[in-house]
Amino acid sequence: LLAVFVAWPLAALLATGAAHARALFAAARTLAALPGSLALAAVSAVLTVTLGGVLAYAVTRADIPGKGFVSAVVRLPMVAPPFVAALALLLLAGDHGLLARALGPRRGVQGFAGIAIAQVVTFVPYAFLVMADVFRGWDGTLEEAAENLGASRPDTFRRVTLALAWPGLTSSALLVFVLALSDFANPFLIGAGFPVLAPEIYARAIAAGDTGGAAALG
Repeated sequence: LLAVFVAWPLAALLATGAAHARALFAAARTLAALPGSLALAAVSAVLTVTLGGVLAYAVTRADIPGKGFVSAVVRLPMVAPPFVAALALLLLAGDHGLLARALGPRRGVQGFAGIAIAQVVTFVPYAFLVMADVFRGWDGTLEEAAENLGASRPDTFRRVTLALAWPGLTSSALLVFVLALSDFANPFLIGAGFPVLAPEIYARAIAAGDTGGAAALG
């Protein structure tokens, strides 16, 4: 069963993609989609992990009011459809959004910047949950020991807190990078023609009927 339903379809997909790969990657838009997607995923991962890490640190390690509320709000994108962030951004800051109607015609937040913002909002819960588990995993004794030995707070944060959090930072960054690279809804809605792999695969498979080219891109 594994060979029939998993191995054989994957082998057929790889064979079809290999047959179309040379012609496909000679196209200018395809050449632009690969580095564009990698750059977008990298930027989204850095911004998302930074925001998620700060929120997780605030909820788990800092003394702030409303921790439960912040934690609940950060998790909301996980239960929303994947296109909600892009749609909300379009309605607020698109070419014909609320800001354009209130302040006059202006260029909306679309393209690379719009996709990155929408992906940060969509994927920040994943980084938040990973980093929250990391920050809950130690009791702060090493940080207290560093401060007792004369280390300043910035030095303690840089040399102790970040060192302890580094495995969580790298794993959450990798998770968000993969999610952003495979994201379809946000680039499709708010990309404004910016070449990204997932919408390109969809366009070739559905709009152009080029399943071989879609397989090569995938």
